[in-house]
Amino acid sequence: MGKIQDVREPAILQTEDSLNAFQLNLEELILAISKSGSSEELVELLSHSQDELVSYYILEADAFIPKSEKEEIKPSMMSYLWNYFLPERFKNLSLLIRDTLLQLCIAQQSLAEKKITKKKAIEHRGSCQNLLIEALQSICKEMTGEIQVLKSKEGALERKFESIQHLKNPWIIYKEQYIRILKQVDQILGANDFVKETIMTFTLIRSNLERMGFDIKKQNMVFLQKTQECQKLFENLEASDKIDEALNWLEAVLEELVKFEGKQEHQVRVLEGWLESLKSYTIPVGSADGVLLTKQIDFKKTTTKWLDYFILPDIIELWEDQETIISRVKHVITQVRGSLTIAKKSETPSNFNSDRNVIQLLLNGITENSRRATDLLIHIDETIQSEFFVTTLYEDSEFLKVPLQTSFTGFRSKNNSIGQWFRKNFDSLLQRIDKKYKETREKTPHQELEMALQVIENRSHPDHPDHYHALFLTKNFVGDLFLVPRLEIEKQLEDIVGQWKSGKSRSILLAGAPLCGKSTMAEHLSKVDFPKQTILLSPNTDLIVEGRKYRTTYNLKETLDFVKRALHNSSPLVLIDDVQLWRNKENSLLSNVKALMEFLATHGSRTLVLATMPDILVKHLDSRMTFSSSFTNYFDLNTSSLEQIYRAIMLRHGASHKVLYQGEDHALTDREIQKKVQTLAKKFESNIGAVLQAWTFCTQVFESDRIQFVDKNIELNDFFSPSEVLLLKYILLYGNGSELEFKTFFEDRFDTEIRPAIRRLLNIHILGRNEEGQLIVMDNVKQDVYSLLKYKEVFS
Repeated sequence: MGKIQDVREPAILQTEDSLNAFQLNLEELILAISKSGSSEELVELLSHSQDELVSYYILEADAFIPKSEKEEIKPSMMSYLWNYFLPERFKNLSLLIRDTLLQLCIAQQSLAEKKITKKKAIEHRGSCQNLLIEALQSICKEMTGEIQVLKSKEGALERKFESIQHLKNPWIIYKEQYIRILKQVDQILGANDFVKETIMTFTLIRSNLERMGFDIKKQNMVFLQKTQECQKLFENLEASDKIDEALNWLEAVLEELVKFEGKQEHQVRVLEGWLESLKSYTIPVGSADGVLLTKQIDFKKTTTKWLDYFILPDIIELWEDQETIISRVKHVITQVRGSLTIAKKSETPSNFNSDRNVIQLLLNGITENSRRATDLLIHIDETIQSEFFVTTLYEDSEFLKVPLQTSFTGFRSKNNSIGQWFRKNFDSLLQRIDKKYKETREKTPHQELEMALQVIENRSHPDHPDHYHALFLTKNFVGDLFLVPRLEIEKQLEDIVGQWKSGKSRSILLAGAPLCGKSTMAEHLSKVDFPKQTILLSPNTDLIVEGRKYRTTYNLKETLDFVKRALHNSSPLVLIDDVQLWRNKENSLLSNVKALMEFLATHGSRTLVLATMPDILVKHLDSRMTFSSSFTNYFDLNTSSLEQIYRAIMLRHGASHKVLYQGEDHALTDREIQKKVQTLAKKFESNIGAVLQAWTFCTQVFESDRIQFVDKNIELNDFFSPSEVLLLKYILLYGNGSELEFKTFFEDRFDTEIRPAIRRLLNIHILGRNEEGQLIVMDNVKQDVYSLLKYKEVFS
């Protein structure tokens, strides 16, 4: 037995004094809370008091823990109170103070962004004060009652010790929790300062965007005013002295137009400067069962992506319109100035009718552009005013999410205002201290999966689609009969073929996302320029070159060697579609790619090689070797213009001879259809094949001549686990995969992680199997999975 410390009465009285002092501190805190006149004052009071109270409690409770194994503390009433009775109650109080601090900080931030009124913030502070006072009074009452029982009832203390004599002293565990709570309070206060700085930056970004809009409106007013003045000038143009006056006026207008040039570049630099100042930070956002919930947010990256998706395309469109108008104004002024100069030198009178017509057309164009610019600016302003807030990070949905990551939780609906959201948070604050806090509303993996399953269900279509949808799903979504030319790329390909035919060594690599049209572009070139001289290389197929037959394997070097030996009288196009499929257990993709690079270096003038593969694989190979540089010409087909996408859809829709409706009786106009196409193009990153496919998801055939457009959730959310991400990355990179490959790669965790992930992805139809039984990503989700993984930067 160790030495027992003799705790005498004076020491007990001293300890009782310390307990009385602790209770006095709690009562003083009650008075201070009731007198606090602002949210900032209450935050300062709580943070300071929390630190002092917890530090004091730790110091006093530590006195009843032995300093060494040889020392043993004699049980006493104070040791029971400090180590057994009070810790859980004081921990609940500390957690409440921590959570109240967090909610007060959120209220301050929401007030700074004007998402709540000052009146609402005052009501919130009052609710917090009442809750804290109630909790403090409760713990003081319980302390007083327990002490009176222990002192007044004979044998009460002995019975308490009998009930805990076989229990280990819990104070050490509670002490760790108290220290953790203090650190979390510091984390909340640090995050509050950071969020307030970020709110200021968001305000500056918002002001910068508003200034851009103001400048555009100002320019349009100037254009309109000058054109109207020019029109009036020509109406009164009679004498030759008036012509000199008009020429001087036109020169002045040209000089004034120079002032509008270069403003966009300056505004972009300012905006980029504010975006660069944003940082990444871990923000406490709530609590559940005493656990502090946090979000790690890269504000620079997230904000930049959001602006790039929602705001900057419209801003750029406005700038392009302004540049077009400036160019037209300059052109008209130059034309008019020329007419006036000729009229001045000529002795015959001129009626200037053609000039008046040109000015009228310009005036009509400026008026229409001004109206369109106003509509776009209103849309931009509404988007910013409804979504561009730092405090959206406290909502359940992803912070400043773009449609790629949409979780369809409905937080943008008009019925779910910030006031409603804040009242829900008040409900969690106003519960009594011994009640559990409201459960977190973060989406569980099952909820994420349920949303994904609904999206996949919305994307499902029969194995044998109806005639209308078959038009959009023909031959990888871009059929021969409905081929929409990509004139710029096709012109470059035509020049390359001409150079190659003149004896120059040339080779072409087409890359891009799934469904973007790589194979269609390759086949188009083959049919146009090499109708009877194309050698298509695919694994496990029969190949005939100048009468000689060969059965290909997965060894690309042997296949290319056969092509070399067989060529005598022709100079063909060698087309290798989906290079990533040239691999098996015996032949790696790397060795086949090296064989292709060697063939390009030695036979580039004898054969024109055209290869296609995903852009992510090109990037992957370039990190290992100079792969893409081995080709003389490289084309990224990821995106198509809105005009090309719209034309592709309308060609197919027009061929069906059906009318497109929204609802039961509203036939969509061409302009409304164009807006639908534009929305889909934005959602699917201007990938022409993905948009054509998405059209089939959003349309339903009801009658022989009626097609109904239905707005559905068709954007796949990110619900993938880390193991599933690994699987999907591999299959997208290499075109397919097999259980045997994955078992080789992940032998130690194949049965526990990889196999269940494969089964789940197969069950929900993210993965499927090809004719050879290999795992592939299903076509109806391939582009979304690709974009999700690219968004997560797993291909980097």
